Amino acid sequence: MKNKIMINLKKNKEHINNFLSFIITKFLSLGIFAITVPYFINNLGNEKYGIITLVLILFNYLYVFDFGMGYAITYRFTRQLTKNNSYSWKIISKGIPFYLISSIIFGLIFIFLSTNISIWLFDNSNYSILFKLLGISCFLLMLSNLLIGILTSYNKIYLANYSRLVLDIIKGFSFIIGVMNNGDLTYVMIAIVFGMVIKVLLDLWLVYRQIGHFYWLKPIFSIKDIFFNFKFSSPMMVTIFFAMFVNSLDKVYITKIFSPEQLAYYSIAFDLNVKAYFLLAAVNGTMVTLLVRKSAKKENKMKLIKISFIAILFITIFYYVPLAIFSQKILEIWINPDFANKSYKFVRIMVLVSILHMIYDVFYNLFQTAGKFKLLSYASILGFLVLLCALNILIDNYGIGGIIYSFILMYLFMISYFVYIYYSNKNILKGKI
Repeated sequence: MKNKIMINLKKNKEHINNFLSFIITKFLSLGIFAITVPYFINNLGNEKYGIITLVLILFNYLYVFDFGMGYAITYRFTRQLTKNNSYSWKIISKGIPFYLISSIIFGLIFIFLSTNISIWLFDNSNYSILFKLLGISCFLLMLSNLLIGILTSYNKIYLANYSRLVLDIIKGFSFIIGVMNNGDLTYVMIAIVFGMVIKVLLDLWLVYRQIGHFYWLKPIFSIKDIFFNFKFSSPMMVTIFFAMFVNSLDKVYITKIFSPEQLAYYSIAFDLNVKAYFLLAAVNGTMVTLLVRKSAKKENKMKLIKISFIAILFITIFYYVPLAIFSQKILEIWINPDFANKSYKFVRIMVLVSILHMIYDVFYNLFQTAGKFKLLSYASILGFLVLLCALNILIDNYGIGGIIYSFILMYLFMISYFVYIYYSNKNILKGKI
């Protein structure tokens, strides 16, 4: 019996490492966040926090300018690894030229339009340097996202998680640097760009350890491959842009219609809710490669999906219910009483958004790993239309709360769509479609 347990542990060692890495890295990231955010807010004020929050949201989504190419490359690469193709690395090489061209074009757009973006968002050009630094970060973020995808293909998710932790640590220190430089956000962004350089170098080394050489970094220009990847990933591109809009539209709305200070209250409520996503990501993330492999082998996925829903139930009971009940007290202790009075109601309403988002994420994970990008793109388009309609109606009546209610309606609609697809064709779980 003991030998059997040891054999099972050894067999599943990589999956256990993947799961534990999510927990360890996210708890460390949470610790950094818990210390640095109140330090930043209490020293520099809510408005500064609102501004840097919006800039960092855009920073986190610069990878969208690969137009879904990363998904196509890593999905094809994973399938070739499953088939033990020794030349699978050429799939990556043929994608490199597109990354170079795209990152240069969009990096220059950010640099040259930085003043216009700053004026549009903040009604002044004082923060144009932040968007110039975003432009410089464009290539780094896009390349890093591709490298993380390659590590995931090898099921080395724990390495990807520890790599992300490096950037999280530097982001935390960048807030301290901002306070030390009297609230000059330029220093915050310079520190983060420096962190991206370190992360990309680390990712390159980690990928080298898996592939065993750097030949894959030599660009192979193939118009045929670029068109194939683009055709394959174009539906996924819709879902990527949807994710970017969904995660930034509300913040832009609040900045433009209300103020960066109001964005600070909203963002902290948002952060408190999304910080628990890592618990589900710890489960879903360890399953990504397994789901792709089961799709390739046409094996049943039901057991993996059930595990995800059980995880949602535990997260809801042990995190979101207490968060809803004690949100005001938590914010009073963590930041200050005045901030708590203006933010805790948002925390409570967002709890429902968070639960719905996790349910949506399980379906998303299932269809994405099955390569059903068109289905996801249809859901994204329909969900986005629902969100826009709801925002136009509910903001006038409920203010910032109307934004949160709009997201509730959006997720309810998309989940209903996924459930309908499932009951229309249950072969999805069998890997047959």
